[in-house]
Amino acid sequence: MCGERGYVKVKSKNEQFGLRIRRKRTVLVYTAVCLLVLGIGAVVAVRWLTRPTEALMPTASSGQVKVDQANYRLYRSSDTAAPGAPLAADNTVATLPQAGASFRMRVGVENKSRVLAQVSTSGWNHTCSVDHDKKAHCWGEGANGALGNGSTSNKYTPVEIDMSGVLAGKTIKQISVGDWNTCAIASDDKVYCWGYGISFGDLGNGTFSQSNVPVAVSMSGVLAGKTIKQISASDFHTCAIASDGEAYCWGGNTDGQLGNNSTNQSNVPVAVLPPQGSSSPLGGQFKQISAEGGNRTCAIAYGDRAYCWGEGRYGGLGNNSTTSSRRPVAVSTSGVLAGKTIKQISSGAYRTCVIASDNQIYCWGRNNHGQFGDGNTVDSLVPTATSNGGGTISANTMKLRTQYAKKTAATCQAVAAGWQDVTNNSTLAYSAAGPNNGTAIAVAVNDPNLPSTSVGYSYQSIVRPGSAAQLTFTNNREINAGETGLWDLALTDNGLERNTNYCVRLAADTTAAPGTSIDTYSYYPEFKTADGSLDIRFADAADTTLTNPTTVFSAAMTGRTASTTTAKLSNNSSQQLEVANSLSTTGWSVSLAATGGPTAKWTQTGGAVNYAFNSTNADQGQLSVDLSSSAFTASGSTPLGQACTTAGLSYGAGGAFVAGTASANAITLATASSSSGLTCLFKLQNISLKQTIPAYQKPGTYTLPVTVTVVAQ
Repeated sequence: MCGERGYVKVKSKNEQFGLRIRRKRTVLVYTAVCLLVLGIGAVVAVRWLTRPTEALMPTASSGQVKVDQANYRLYRSSDTAAPGAPLAADNTVATLPQAGASFRMRVGVENKSRVLAQVSTSGWNHTCSVDHDKKAHCWGEGANGALGNGSTSNKYTPVEIDMSGVLAGKTIKQISVGDWNTCAIASDDKVYCWGYGISFGDLGNGTFSQSNVPVAVSMSGVLAGKTIKQISASDFHTCAIASDGEAYCWGGNTDGQLGNNSTNQSNVPVAVLPPQGSSSPLGGQFKQISAEGGNRTCAIAYGDRAYCWGEGRYGGLGNNSTTSSRRPVAVSTSGVLAGKTIKQISSGAYRTCVIASDNQIYCWGRNNHGQFGDGNTVDSLVPTATSNGGGTISANTMKLRTQYAKKTAATCQAVAAGWQDVTNNSTLAYSAAGPNNGTAIAVAVNDPNLPSTSVGYSYQSIVRPGSAAQLTFTNNREINAGETGLWDLALTDNGLERNTNYCVRLAADTTAAPGTSIDTYSYYPEFKTADGSLDIRFADAADTTLTNPTTVFSAAMTGRTASTTTAKLSNNSSQQLEVANSLSTTGWSVSLAATGGPTAKWTQTGGAVNYAFNSTNADQGQLSVDLSSSAFTASGSTPLGQACTTAGLSYGAGGAFVAGTASANAITLATASSSSGLTCLFKLQNISLKQTIPAYQKPGTYTLPVTVTVVAQ
């Protein structure tokens, strides 16, 4: 029919008119290079402009304690109080599982104040303690060098003993206070003493002298080859239990207190003789007892309460009275000890000191030489808090914000600029899903490892503020000395750069609460974003991807004049053009181009005949794109859980491919701005095509391979 009448019939068949679909991702190399240069500059600037300082937070006793951002760990998101599976080991950078992922970050802030392992106040006028980190401090009367700091001056707050000389390179395990002398067991399991030793040889070093710094007790003779397990210093003598389980003593012996069946003093250790006969050990209801240094005894009973009995002068029984008692009376817990339990007790001359469950020392009784270590010389009939040891950070006194920054330097510590608050809409945002903000977090078997300097975790809450007004969060529970407060940050990747490392820190909101910003960190939490993708595809009604699909034009006939034929690039036989973006946070564009470039032709199947797709004269063959009836649809949800919309999307102007112009081989179909949702799926619908066919074109089936490309802006 066509040949006889001189018309050309052009018909596209599915198997002959091909559309090749190519995915294309753009990498803005020049931007990356610029950022690298800026990053190097930032490292240099940090070294000059930032100097780490210690952050201070308010305590229950109106003081301040040092804090430090401590260990961290990343987990998968969870709708429960417990985090999901770990993404990596603690203090290890984890790559998020996917673009737009929600995740948990469990972070700690450590109360760096001193944690007390032992207190001893059996002497008349001074007190000593051992910290959790094996450092020893003394305070009170310094006569005869009893404080061991190289001085004989009184000290009303704790001073560290001299750790040079015989104690160089060692730590302190246990300490015991005598009258004007003090003895300690060091990390080498040997004994060292200091203070008065002139009259009785109290220092045990073979001399009758005093020392303002520690000296080694003689480990020759009866102690040769042995180590020391326990020590107790009294007024003028000291006794120890050695590794062989036997007791050894030295010093004054007027009443036979050395236990060696004599009354001769000794300036070196002597062995205590076995008892005559035998006796069975006592049972009872007390966990610890202290009866040194006076006419009074104090003890810790089961239930971890303190009781005292004997002489009540100066309030030595701690029950708000100076009356003596022949039976145990409970130490007052209505004041500073309210809600606390007792861990260790030491009773000295007219005073007693304890370590409570908050790892702080409390004392009562005589304080005329500053034995309490609270900075004054005022006696007390009831327990009073001392300045020794750490302070407790009371509940709801810390005010913190979460901040993040791109890692533009070698370490997060060196990142000086770019820090910003995590909000509900920032590129690192608070997750929209999960337990309510402030929900108490649960202990996890895969918690971050406890910092070596910390004694335990104080589990706080999940941080997921609901509005900008709630971006400051607090410590829901108190954080005692040496404890690490632990929070779960519920976060989501809301458009962070792909395959990029980010740093996280907790910053003190000094406007909302006293204190200084946290700028010292044992570990900066750090994570890496997943490598996203920007993909385009054709899919059918069953959502099956179409590989190299074809678009069928309507049949056309030509004669003396040019004719036109039309087709649908999308929505033809339910053919959908879809863009999925988990890569670009700045937008993208889709374009249509002839695969063969601007010189490509419509080519007859099985023949050598062709015609133009971009002629400058429409009558000679010109392909055009019509977007006037096009539409967008969106599906899925954003990283914040919001339904995806078509916000930020627009179609191009359409028009014809024309050689020698900007549209010689590419026409923009659609563009998306930065406001288009990450992790959303967009469908480009009703994209129409029109081709003019030159007059007298030979009949046949013609194909023109074209490529649809999506490019990140």
